Amino acid sequence: LRGTPMSSTARAREVSAQLAVRSEEVRRLTEELRAEKRTAAGSLESVVQMRTKINELERRLVRQEEEASEKLRSLERELTQDFERTNGGLKLKIAELTFRLSNS
Repeated sequence: LRGTPMSSTARAREVSAQLAVRSEEVRRLTEELRAEKRTAAGSLESVVQMRTKINELERRLVRQEEEASEKLRSLERELTQDFERTNGGLKLKIAELTFRLSNS
């Protein structure tokens, strides 16, 4: 039977069956593609949200660093003033004691 020409009806049925298989493949692939697009869109949204969160954290970190630097500068000023007051007080005591010793 090989090589026997197919009737046009049989050929039409075969082509129709092939088209049905191809159509089902296209439908399945289209659904897969839609699912991948949804996943990719969700992933992109997640990336955007993560980037936004990272940016906010970076801004907060910069603010905290600036505040910490200002606190350190303020503490340094206070310590310098305390040292100068203490040093000035000690110099005054030394001068007073030296004066007493020289007058006795």
